[in-house]
Amino acid sequence: MLLALLCIIWGNAVRPALFLNPDTDVGDILSYIPKAVLRKLEDRVPQDFLCELRPVTILFLHLNFDTKDIVSFRSVLSEVSSLMQEIICPHKGEVNKVFLFDKGCTFLCVFGLPGVKLAHESIHALQSAFQIFNSCSKIIAKTGTASVSVTSGMAFCGLIGHPLRHEYTVIGQKVNLAARMMMSYSGLVTCDSTTCASSGLPSCYFKELPERKMKGFKHPVTVYQYVGITTNSIFGMALAMKMPDNASLLGRKKEIDLFVNCLEASNRFGQRHILAFEGARGAGKSQLLNHLSQLGQSAGCRYRVLSCSFGTLLLSIPESHGTLQPLGQCALALD
Repeated sequence: MLLALLCIIWGNAVRPALFLNPDTDVGDILSYIPKAVLRKLEDRVPQDFLCELRPVTILFLHLNFDTKDIVSFRSVLSEVSSLMQEIICPHKGEVNKVFLFDKGCTFLCVFGLPGVKLAHESIHALQSAFQIFNSCSKIIAKTGTASVSVTSGMAFCGLIGHPLRHEYTVIGQKVNLAARMMMSYSGLVTCDSTTCASSGLPSCYFKELPERKMKGFKHPVTVYQYVGITTNSIFGMALAMKMPDNASLLGRKKEIDLFVNCLEASNRFGQRHILAFEGARGAGKSQLLNHLSQLGQSAGCRYRVLSCSFGTLLLSIPESHGTLQPLGQCALALD
Protein backbone atom coordinates (compact mmCIF):
# COMPACT_ATOMS: atom_id res chain seq x y z
CA MET A 1 0.00 0.00 0.00
CA LEU A 2 2.77 2.41 0.98
CA LEU A 3 4.76 1.51 -2.13
CA ALA A 4 1.76 2.17 -4.37
CA LEU A 5 1.19 5.54 -2.68
CA LEU A 6 4.83 6.51 -3.19
CA CYS A 7 4.61 5.54 -6.85
CA ILE A 8 1.55 7.75 -7.30
CA ILE A 9 3.24 10.69 -5.56
CA TRP A 10 6.43 10.20 -7.58
CA GLY A 11 4.50 9.97 -10.81
CA ASN A 12 2.79 13.29 -10.12
CA ALA A 13 6.11 14.89 -9.20
CA VAL A 14 7.65 14.43 -12.67
CA ARG A 15 7.69 17.73 -14.52
CA PRO A 16 5.54 17.57 -17.68
CA ALA A 17 7.96 19.98 -19.39
CA LEU A 18 10.50 17.18 -19.58
CA PHE A 19 8.37 15.38 -22.14
CA LEU A 20 8.63 17.36 -25.37
CA ASN A 21 6.84 16.96 -28.65
CA PRO A 22 8.92 15.61 -31.54
CA ASP A 23 8.60 18.91 -33.44
CA THR A 24 9.75 21.07 -30.49
CA ASP A 25 12.74 23.33 -31.17
CA VAL A 26 15.43 22.24 -28.71
CA GLY A 27 17.89 24.98 -29.62
CA ASP A 28 17.06 27.07 -26.55
CA ILE A 29 17.20 24.05 -24.25
CA LEU A 30 20.69 23.05 -25.40
CA SER A 31 22.12 26.28 -24.00
CA TYR A 32 21.26 25.00 -20.49
CA ILE A 33 23.13 21.71 -20.95
CA PRO A 34 26.83 21.71 -19.96
CA LYS A 35 29.17 21.75 -22.93
CA ALA A 36 31.01 18.72 -21.57
CA VAL A 37 27.77 16.72 -21.79
CA LEU A 38 26.92 18.03 -25.26
CA ARG A 39 30.30 16.93 -26.55
CA LYS A 40 29.72 13.44 -25.18
CA LEU A 41 26.21 13.28 -26.63
CA GLU A 42 27.43 14.41 -30.04
CA ASP A 43 29.96 11.56 -29.96
CA ARG A 44 27.11 9.19 -29.02
CA VAL A 45 28.76 8.21 -25.75
CA PRO A 46 26.40 6.07 -23.56
CA GLN A 47 25.16 7.78 -20.42
CA ASP A 48 26.88 5.17 -18.25
CA PHE A 49 30.23 6.45 -19.54
CA LEU A 50 29.54 10.09 -18.68
CA CYS A 51 30.62 9.54 -15.07
CA GLU A 52 34.31 9.50 -14.16
CA LEU A 53 36.92 10.50 -11.61
CA ARG A 54 39.24 13.10 -13.11
CA PRO A 55 41.59 15.88 -11.96
CA VAL A 56 39.86 19.25 -12.15
CA THR A 57 40.26 22.76 -10.77
CA ILE A 58 37.33 24.20 -8.83
CA LEU A 59 36.51 27.91 -8.59
CA PHE A 60 33.87 29.24 -6.19
CA LEU A 61 32.63 32.83 -6.25
CA HIS A 62 30.48 34.15 -3.41
CA LEU A 63 28.75 37.54 -3.58
CA ASN A 64 27.62 38.61 -0.14
CA PHE A 65 25.02 41.33 -0.63
CA ASP A 66 21.37 42.05 0.09
CA THR A 67 19.05 40.11 -2.22
CA LYS A 68 15.81 41.74 -0.99
CA ASP A 69 16.00 44.55 -3.54
CA ILE A 70 14.71 42.58 -6.54
CA VAL A 71 15.53 45.21 -9.17
CA SER A 72 19.10 45.71 -7.99
CA PHE A 73 19.57 41.98 -7.45
CA ARG A 74 18.49 41.08 -10.98
CA SER A 75 20.77 43.73 -12.45
CA VAL A 76 23.79 42.53 -10.46
CA LEU A 77 23.13 38.87 -11.21
CA SER A 78 22.81 39.51 -14.93
CA GLU A 79 26.00 41.59 -15.05
CA VAL A 80 28.02 39.07 -13.02
CA SER A 81 26.79 36.11 -15.09
CA SER A 82 27.89 37.76 -18.33
CA LEU A 83 31.17 38.75 -16.72
CA MET A 84 31.86 35.18 -15.55
CA GLN A 85 31.33 33.75 -19.02
CA GLU A 86 33.52 36.41 -20.61
CA ILE A 87 36.42 35.71 -18.25
CA ILE A 88 36.43 31.92 -17.87
CA CYS A 89 35.45 30.82 -21.39
CA PRO A 90 38.84 31.73 -22.95
CA HIS A 91 40.43 29.61 -20.21
CA LYS A 92 38.10 26.67 -21.01
CA GLY A 93 36.19 27.00 -17.74
CA GLU A 94 32.45 26.37 -17.35
CA VAL A 95 29.83 27.59 -14.89
CA ASN A 96 28.31 24.47 -13.36
CA LYS A 97 25.90 25.87 -10.76
CA VAL A 98 24.44 29.08 -9.44
CA PHE A 99 23.10 29.13 -5.86
CA LEU A 100 20.78 31.83 -4.54
CA PHE A 101 19.96 32.28 -0.87
CA ASP A 102 19.35 35.03 1.70
CA LYS A 103 23.09 35.72 2.16
CA GLY A 104 23.85 36.34 -1.48
CA CYS A 105 24.77 34.39 -4.58
CA THR A 106 27.36 31.67 -5.26
CA PHE A 107 28.82 30.47 -8.57
CA LEU A 108 30.54 27.09 -9.03
CA CYS A 109 32.95 26.95 -11.99
CA VAL A 110 35.01 23.99 -13.19
CA PHE A 111 38.23 23.87 -15.23
CA GLY A 112 39.47 20.69 -16.86
CA LEU A 113 36.21 18.99 -17.84
CA PRO A 114 36.35 16.28 -20.55
CA GLY A 115 37.55 17.64 -23.88
CA VAL A 116 38.90 20.96 -22.60
CA LYS A 117 41.91 20.06 -20.45
CA LEU A 118 44.61 22.74 -20.77
CA ALA A 119 48.23 22.93 -19.70
CA HIS A 120 48.90 25.30 -16.80
CA GLU A 121 45.31 24.80 -15.66
CA SER A 122 46.00 26.14 -12.17
CA ILE A 123 47.38 29.39 -13.57
CA HIS A 124 44.35 29.81 -15.83
CA ALA A 125 42.03 29.31 -12.84
CA LEU A 126 43.99 31.68 -10.59
CA GLN A 127 44.10 34.41 -13.22
CA SER A 128 40.36 33.99 -13.84
CA ALA A 129 39.69 34.15 -10.10
CA PHE A 130 41.73 37.34 -9.75
CA GLN A 131 39.95 39.04 -12.66
CA ILE A 132 36.53 37.93 -11.41
CA PHE A 133 37.28 39.17 -7.90
CA ASN A 134 38.40 42.61 -9.05
CA SER A 135 35.45 43.07 -11.40
CA CYS A 136 32.81 41.81 -8.96
CA SER A 137 34.25 43.90 -6.12
CA LYS A 138 33.65 47.00 -8.23
CA ILE A 139 30.11 45.92 -9.13
CA ILE A 140 28.99 45.39 -5.51
CA ALA A 141 31.43 47.77 -3.83
CA LYS A 142 28.67 49.72 -2.08
CA THR A 143 26.41 46.82 -1.15
CA GLY A 144 28.61 43.85 -0.26
CA THR A 145 31.83 41.87 -0.70
CA ALA A 146 33.14 39.24 -3.10
CA SER A 147 35.10 36.11 -2.18
CA VAL A 148 36.78 33.65 -4.55
CA SER A 149 38.44 30.30 -3.78
CA VAL A 150 40.34 27.87 -6.02
CA THR A 151 41.23 24.22 -5.33
CA SER A 152 42.73 21.44 -7.46
CA GLY A 153 42.41 17.68 -7.22
CA MET A 154 40.40 14.58 -8.06
CA ALA A 155 36.63 14.87 -8.20
CA PHE A 156 33.64 12.91 -9.45
CA CYS A 157 32.36 14.40 -12.70
CA GLY A 158 29.13 12.96 -14.02
CA LEU A 159 25.38 12.52 -13.78
CA ILE A 160 23.47 12.32 -10.53
CA GLY A 161 19.77 12.11 -9.73
CA HIS A 162 16.77 10.30 -11.19
CA PRO A 163 17.03 9.31 -14.89
CA LEU A 164 14.28 11.84 -15.66
CA ARG A 165 16.00 14.59 -13.67
CA HIS A 166 19.67 14.13 -14.49
CA GLU A 167 22.18 16.75 -13.41
CA TYR A 168 25.82 16.94 -14.49
CA THR A 169 27.94 18.07 -11.55
CA VAL A 170 31.23 17.70 -9.69
CA ILE A 171 31.49 16.14 -6.23
CA GLY A 172 34.50 15.58 -4.00
CA GLN A 173 36.59 16.72 -1.09
CA LYS A 174 38.23 19.48 -3.14
CA VAL A 175 34.81 20.86 -4.03
CA ASN A 176 33.85 20.94 -0.35
CA LEU A 177 37.18 22.55 0.55
CA ALA A 178 36.70 25.34 -1.98
CA ALA A 179 33.24 26.06 -0.59
CA ARG A 180 34.57 26.21 2.99
CA MET A 181 37.49 28.43 2.03
CA MET A 182 35.17 30.80 0.22
CA MET A 183 33.07 31.33 3.37
CA SER A 184 35.95 31.27 5.90
CA TYR A 185 38.13 33.83 4.11
CA SER A 186 35.72 36.54 3.02
CA GLY A 187 36.84 39.32 0.71
CA LEU A 188 39.92 37.48 -0.62
CA VAL A 189 41.12 35.31 -3.50
CA THR A 190 42.28 32.08 -1.84
CA CYS A 191 43.70 28.76 -3.00
CA ASP A 192 44.86 25.50 -1.44
CA SER A 193 48.42 24.23 -1.29
CA THR A 194 47.90 21.89 -4.27
CA THR A 195 46.90 24.76 -6.56
CA CYS A 196 49.77 26.89 -5.27
CA ALA A 197 52.32 24.15 -5.96
CA SER A 198 50.95 23.07 -9.35
CA SER A 199 50.90 26.64 -10.66
CA GLY A 200 54.70 26.86 -10.43
CA LEU A 201 54.49 30.59 -9.72
CA PRO A 202 57.01 32.32 -7.42
CA SER A 203 56.12 32.55 -3.75
CA CYS A 204 55.68 36.34 -3.98
CA TYR A 205 52.33 35.78 -5.71
CA PHE A 206 50.97 34.01 -2.63
CA LYS A 207 50.52 34.92 1.01
CA GLU A 208 49.94 32.20 3.59
CA LEU A 209 46.84 32.92 5.66
CA PRO A 210 46.16 32.04 9.31
CA GLU A 211 44.69 28.58 9.80
CA ARG A 212 40.98 28.44 10.53
CA LYS A 213 38.78 25.55 11.54
CA MET A 214 36.48 24.58 8.69
CA LYS A 215 33.47 22.29 8.88
CA GLY A 216 34.12 18.81 7.53
CA PHE A 217 37.90 18.96 8.00
CA LYS A 218 39.37 17.48 11.16
CA HIS A 219 42.77 19.09 10.77
CA PRO A 220 43.55 22.69 9.73
CA VAL A 221 44.17 23.21 6.02
CA THR A 222 46.95 25.40 4.61
CA VAL A 223 45.34 28.25 2.66
CA TYR A 224 47.05 30.93 0.59
CA GLN A 225 45.88 34.31 -0.64
CA TYR A 226 46.59 34.84 -4.33
CA VAL A 227 47.75 38.42 -4.90
CA GLY A 228 47.88 38.17 -8.70
CA ILE A 229 50.42 38.35 -11.50
CA THR A 230 51.19 42.05 -11.51
CA THR A 231 54.15 44.25 -12.31
CA ASN A 232 54.33 45.39 -8.69
CA SER A 233 54.57 41.86 -7.33
CA ILE A 234 57.27 40.87 -9.82
CA PHE A 235 59.30 44.05 -9.29
CA GLY A 236 58.89 43.75 -5.52
CA MET A 237 60.16 40.18 -5.68
CA ALA A 238 63.29 41.31 -7.46
CA LEU A 239 64.02 44.09 -4.96
CA ALA A 240 63.46 41.75 -2.01
CA MET A 241 66.24 39.39 -3.13
CA LYS A 242 69.17 41.75 -2.48
CA MET A 243 72.43 40.29 -3.72
CA PRO A 244 75.91 41.11 -2.37
CA ASP A 245 77.79 43.78 -4.27
CA ASN A 246 80.53 41.36 -5.31
CA ALA A 247 78.08 38.65 -6.44
CA SER A 248 77.71 37.73 -10.10
CA LEU A 249 75.61 35.30 -12.12
CA LEU A 250 77.49 32.42 -13.68
CA GLY A 251 76.66 31.58 -17.28
CA ARG A 252 74.52 34.69 -17.83
CA LYS A 253 77.11 36.99 -19.42
CA LYS A 254 75.31 37.01 -22.77
CA GLU A 255 71.98 38.04 -21.24
CA ILE A 256 73.57 40.66 -18.97
CA ASP A 257 75.59 42.20 -21.81
CA LEU A 258 72.47 42.42 -23.94
CA PHE A 259 70.60 44.19 -21.15
CA VAL A 260 73.47 46.62 -20.52
CA ASN A 261 73.73 47.45 -24.24
CA CYS A 262 70.01 48.19 -24.36
CA LEU A 263 70.33 50.45 -21.31
CA GLU A 264 73.12 52.40 -22.97
CA ALA A 265 71.17 52.73 -26.21
CA SER A 266 68.18 53.99 -24.27
CA ASN A 267 70.15 56.53 -22.26
CA ARG A 268 72.20 57.87 -25.21
CA PHE A 269 69.86 57.65 -28.17
CA GLY A 270 66.39 57.14 -26.62
CA GLN A 271 65.97 53.79 -28.35
CA ARG A 272 63.26 51.43 -27.12
CA HIS A 273 63.77 47.70 -26.70
CA ILE A 274 61.71 44.70 -25.62
CA LEU A 275 63.76 41.80 -24.25
CA ALA A 276 62.41 38.26 -23.85
CA PHE A 277 64.34 35.61 -21.91
CA GLU A 278 63.03 32.05 -22.06
CA GLY A 279 63.90 29.19 -19.74
CA ALA A 280 62.47 26.11 -18.09
CA ARG A 281 61.12 26.16 -14.55
CA GLY A 282 64.01 26.53 -12.14
CA ALA A 283 66.41 27.85 -14.78
CA GLY A 284 67.01 31.06 -12.82
CA LYS A 285 64.74 33.65 -14.45
CA SER A 286 63.92 35.20 -11.07
CA GLN A 287 67.58 35.53 -10.15
CA LEU A 288 68.29 37.05 -13.55
CA LEU A 289 65.46 39.55 -13.01
CA ASN A 290 66.93 40.41 -9.61
CA HIS A 291 70.38 41.05 -11.08
CA LEU A 292 69.06 43.09 -14.02
CA SER A 293 66.92 45.24 -11.72
CA GLN A 294 70.00 46.18 -9.70
CA LEU A 295 71.90 47.03 -12.88
CA GLY A 296 69.01 49.19 -14.03
CA GLN A 297 68.86 51.04 -10.71
CA SER A 298 72.60 51.64 -10.74
CA ALA A 299 72.36 53.07 -14.28
CA GLY A 300 69.41 55.27 -13.30
CA CYS A 301 67.23 53.79 -16.05
CA ARG A 302 63.57 52.91 -15.58
CA TYR A 303 62.17 49.84 -17.27
CA ARG A 304 58.96 47.87 -17.10
CA VAL A 305 58.40 44.15 -16.44
CA LEU A 306 55.65 43.14 -18.85
CA SER A 307 55.38 39.56 -17.61
CA CYS A 308 57.31 36.79 -15.88
CA SER A 309 55.47 33.50 -16.34
CA PHE A 310 55.03 30.48 -18.60
CA GLY A 311 58.82 30.19 -18.84
CA THR A 312 59.34 33.70 -20.25
CA LEU A 313 60.68 36.94 -18.75
CA LEU A 314 59.59 39.98 -20.78
CA LEU A 315 61.12 43.44 -20.22
CA SER A 316 60.55 46.85 -21.82
CA ILE A 317 63.38 49.41 -21.93
CA PRO A 318 62.74 52.20 -21.10
CA GLU A 319 59.55 52.02 -19.01
CA SER A 320 56.55 52.15 -21.32
CA HIS A 321 52.81 51.82 -21.05
CA GLY A 322 49.88 51.56 -23.39
CA THR A 323 49.85 48.84 -26.01
CA LEU A 324 52.97 47.01 -24.80
CA GLN A 325 51.21 45.40 -21.83
CA PRO A 326 48.47 43.75 -23.94
CA LEU A 327 51.18 42.79 -26.44
CA GLY A 328 53.11 41.00 -23.75
CA GLN A 329 50.01 39.20 -22.52
CA CYS A 330 49.09 38.01 -25.99
CA ALA A 331 52.63 36.78 -26.63
CA LEU A 332 52.49 34.66 -23.49
CA ALA A 333 48.89 33.45 -24.01
CA LEU A 334 47.71 35.15 -20.82
CA ASP A 335 44.75 36.80 -22.50
